Amino acid sequence: MKAAVWLTGLMVLGLALPAIADEAERTEANRQRLLGDRACLACYLRKADLRYFQLNGVKLLAANLSKSNLYSAKLRGSDLGLANLREANLGDADLKQSNLRGADLRNANLLGASLVEADLRGADLRDANLTNANLDGADLRETNLQGAVLTGVSFRGAVLCGATMPNGLAARYGCPLTTN
Repeated sequence: MKAAVWLTGLMVLGLALPAIADEAERTEANRQRLLGDRACLACYLRKADLRYFQLNGVKLLAANLSKSNLYSAKLRGSDLGLANLREANLGDADLKQSNLRGADLRNANLLGASLVEADLRGADLRDANLTNANLDGADLRETNLQGAVLTGVSFRGAVLCGATMPNGLAARYGCPLTTN
């Protein structure tokens, strides 16, 4: 019998091995690894409770943080590129100058979050709640904001060139001027 087994974020296919841990145990093991090493690349942290944690500068490239609670977490200057943050709670989180390039933030709660000078190029923010978020100086090129709640959001100095806005139209703000 073939089985798919997760080994700290890596899936080994075709091996007849028993599952190492259930979802909660795997998440907790990776959470401890993150807190110790300050890095957990492509690791599994689904539904992790990281509320109020000081995580400035951590490396979470391509990590699965879907449905995680990161309320008021300090993630300043962190690398969350390509991370799965679907339905995550990032309310009041500090993500200033963080890399969220290509991250999946669909249905995420970013109410009051600080994304000042964050790199969100190509991120998917469909149906996310960004109410009162600060996106001053953020790079949102090619970001998908369809259905996102943008009430009270500050975009001062943000680049929105090619971003798909909540109404489905492409933004032109911050695009290079072209001459014919």
